[in-house]
Amino acid sequence: MTYRITVFMSSITFTVMLAGGCMHALPHYTWHDTNTALSTMTARDNRIQTISTTFSLLLQSGKGQIELKGAIVARPPNHFRLRVWKLTRTVMDVTLNKDGLFVFTADRKDKSASPTDKLTHERLIEALSMLPGFGDMTTWKIGASTNQHGFALNKNTRLDHATLTCTVDKSTLTTSTCTYFDEQSKVRQVLTLDAYRPIHNIVWPMHVKGSGDGGDFEIHFSRVDINEELSKRAFVPSRRAKKQP
Repeated sequence: MTYRITVFMSSITFTVMLAGGCMHALPHYTWHDTNTALSTMTARDNRIQTISTTFSLLLQSGKGQIELKGAIVARPPNHFRLRVWKLTRTVMDVTLNKDGLFVFTADRKDKSASPTDKLTHERLIEALSMLPGFGDMTTWKIGASTNQHGFALNKNTRLDHATLTCTVDKSTLTTSTCTYFDEQSKVRQVLTLDAYRPIHNIVWPMHVKGSGDGGDFEIHFSRVDINEELSKRAFVPSRRAKKQP
């Protein structure tokens, strides 16, 4: 189903907020109102010039579990690369650059669908628009559910006619949960984000868990660099990658 493309690409890069390990002190935000909070979050995201991360990914389903390793490099708003390995074998390589979208996916023994099978340039751009540094926070709508601890933000997806609803902590302006509703308002995926860490005045989640129709997954970021210089070949696609529409 096409909604899984957006969820997969968004969740694996949450970044796009994301365990074990010690807690890190986060900048405290003095609450005024939701509009001011949204402006503060926008200004914070606008400081992101480059992103470089490595992570471990655990996928679980009724068939068992798979452990993978991966890396992301990005230069918002139109350069992005995601690579995923199983042991030393590349299983996925997605590159977005000025020339378009290039995708490589290793052949699957069970011939099942890959998360990138229906990935297009337009769909990836929409998924990335939900991530720090890539999207415009002003396009999110303030939800009705606001209490003393947090508030909700809603964003509609243009291609799937779905809705992403995120809960934001008032004291740190960090996202704690995101729920993906399909066109019929059915919950398809729930993300839980924690272990935030301040990196160059940007707060970044080091852990995300997801559950939904396609099974469960867990991402642990082992390294996150913000606004560091990237390799000149960071966005050169794999020779095996095919350009997507």
